[in-house]
Amino acid sequence: MKKHLYFICPTDHLEAVINDVSKSENYYITSLGNSIVFDKDTIDEISVLIARKDIDEITFVLSDTNKIILDALDHENFTNIRGLNILYDEMKKQKEYKQIIWGNRDLRTPILSYHLNQKVYELISKLHHWNLDILKVNAKIYNKQDDIFNDVFSDLIYEKHFSLN
Repeated sequence: MKKHLYFICPTDHLEAVINDVSKSENYYITSLGNSIVFDKDTIDEISVLIARKDIDEITFVLSDTNKIILDALDHENFTNIRGLNILYDEMKKQKEYKQIIWGNRDLRTPILSYHLNQKVYELISKLHHWNLDILKVNAKIYNKQDDIFNDVFSDLIYEKHFSLN
């Protein structure tokens, strides 16, 4: 049986949804808005879990209605929660960048895609001792209204910054 590790936000309540559609043995690591920091101790714990449970795939998932991300983009009511300030600062920057490119369209999907792609790259860069041809690492956005998991936008359409000379 395939074994799958999911990084999720506890405010999305996705465990039951994932378990209903997944034919894998599932494990979960939670952090608000998938704001997990991959320091040495965290990577060591993740590596132990991957090895002990023989994990085949890792997926970062956020709902398109994620309360933390939406708050970071609009209200900033949770700025006093320890550890979210870095996430909130990045969300503000990305909102500014995306508004230039996307205009006044709904920015949730491009911003969620950027954030989740960053988390995938952060984790992959720290898991250098794992064979990443065998261990698949990806990201999905859960569309709550349609009850489906969508792939994130490609990182090819994103830039951290740009300038016109």
